[in-house]
Amino acid sequence: IWMLTLGYVVLTLGYAFCRPGFTAGASLAAREDQQGGVAGMVSSVSGAAIVVTPVIGVLLYELTPSAPFLLNCAVMAGLTVYAWKNASLRRGAPGSEPASIVS
Repeated sequence: IWMLTLGYVVLTLGYAFCRPGFTAGASLAAREDQQGGVAGMVSSVSGAAIVVTPVIGVLLYELTPSAPFLLNCAVMAGLTVYAWKNASLRRGAPGSEPASIVS
């Protein structure tokens, strides 16, 4: 039980550090007139992720125990390719110069 408790503490601590930054990032990316909509979307997606993803994970796990992990790997690979190919993500903030690699 102690390892389970420790794992839960580490998980929730990471979530507590992550969520404010991800909420603020979405807010900073929107114009002033879009703030309410962005706040609503961020809150609803966060709530849905807490409810929907465990259900999907359990259903996949019933098919085969490795299915949730394989799906996670596929989603992360797809997001990596998307982030790598997306021009606005490569550029960074509007008006900023791309970072150069110093050798």
